[in-house]
Amino acid sequence: MAEKGQVTQIKPNNKAVVKMLRTEACAKCRVCMTFSSKEMVMEASNQCGADVGDWVELEMQHDGFFNAVMIMYAFPCAGLLIGVLLGYFWLYSLVPGFNREVLSLLCGLVGILICHIVIKKNNYRWENNAKYTPIAARMAEPPTEGELEYQLVLKGEKSKEEFEKENREKENKENQ
Repeated sequence: MAEKGQVTQIKPNNKAVVKMLRTEACAKCRVCMTFSSKEMVMEASNQCGADVGDWVELEMQHDGFFNAVMIMYAFPCAGLLIGVLLGYFWLYSLVPGFNREVLSLLCGLVGILICHIVIKKNNYRWENNAKYTPIAARMAEPPTEGELEYQLVLKGEKSKEEFEKENREKENKENQ
């Protein structure tokens, strides 16, 4: 799983700040960025010795990516499910006059909250773990014109139709 980005800053401890566009693979995730930006800024281990302005390929260990997704999504989902079930079946028997659905909803929200607190408290374990940290593995060529046009489509500066029309025109010129 390699993505291309541009180094914007070099930090101590061999870390590089890399700016890249959010791809379709992570378009809906938005864990690492704000909700409005299509650009991502990530801190990566600078294993290729890149300098500011260089283009690099970012990689993350496949099992590290899977584990990070499990921590961020499956764990809170399990907290919600356990909270709902406990509220609906067990806590309702202790507080019989309370609305069963509202009680299960509140317990589910408490379950999510507990999971997020556990994640936040243990963040130090994952923050500096190489398994969960992106790696600037090798230098990359700057994006081609086609890649830049595709990025403009992702940013919303160009419509998908304009992009496809320009590509058809280029193909027609090349075929003539």
